[in-house]
Amino acid sequence: MKIRLHEATRDDSLRLAHFLKKRADTCMFMRANLQNYGIGQSDYKHAMRYFLREQGGQIVGVGAISNSGMVMVQAEEAIADIAAFMQTELGAADVAGFLGESGMITEMRAALGLADREAGFDEKEPLFSLDLADLVIPVVSGATLRKACGVDMTRMLEWTYDYRLETGLMPTGEDARAAVKQEVLATLKRGNTRQLIHKGKVVAKTAFNAELPDMVQVGGVYTPPEFRNRGYARLAVALHLEEARNNGVERAILFASGEAAARAYRAIGFGQIGHYTITIF
Repeated sequence: MKIRLHEATRDDSLRLAHFLKKRADTCMFMRANLQNYGIGQSDYKHAMRYFLREQGGQIVGVGAISNSGMVMVQAEEAIADIAAFMQTELGAADVAGFLGESGMITEMRAALGLADREAGFDEKEPLFSLDLADLVIPVVSGATLRKACGVDMTRMLEWTYDYRLETGLMPTGEDARAAVKQEVLATLKRGNTRQLIHKGKVVAKTAFNAELPDMVQVGGVYTPPEFRNRGYARLAVALHLEEARNNGVERAILFASGEAAARAYRAIGFGQIGHYTITIF
């Protein structure tokens, strides 16, 4: 069958959305960015250019790069062909990092000639998924979940900064704090962060870092050291997912930053389906 490589246009939006939805567990960021920013319609940093590989008129693989330089890929084969086409189209565009299913990202990074480039952050983390019909909600007396809002700004700044440092996503310093402030302001504006309250104290937070009507991706889960090992993180995530389920969401994915987090997610029903790579140069 005839193979065609080309950059997606707005006319490809529905076909691309259908292709990604069928592979949703490993391309949630691409799906959400496509829904939120479309194709060729936004200067926002998460808006993306999509490069399609078609066979017999059907999309069989996708490579993408955001305005901020993050590369993603969803393809079961011929990733090197997609990478070569992207290089031709992008020219000297700088790659800031990679996000995606680990096997695909390893192949894409090598095909772009970046396998040996030093990264400031380069992690391969367990990837989990959950059908929300199977969600397990822990029982903790006196615990409630509420939306984070403006009055939580100081706490959100400190917790998000500490979270970024603990996970290695950014170094210390005023530049990092400035970046965190912008992130927190955007998060509060989206309204998708929740805080867990237990016995009058705010003890944990959770958020969705990608959302679609049928599916969410959990992120930004954090419990400060003084409240750890009490099951707060898993409870916060479970209650937030229950809220999403009540609004029609059917599935959730996430990637875990360590074994303690993985245990917490397994306890509420998540099962590991692979690995997810986050690379930031």
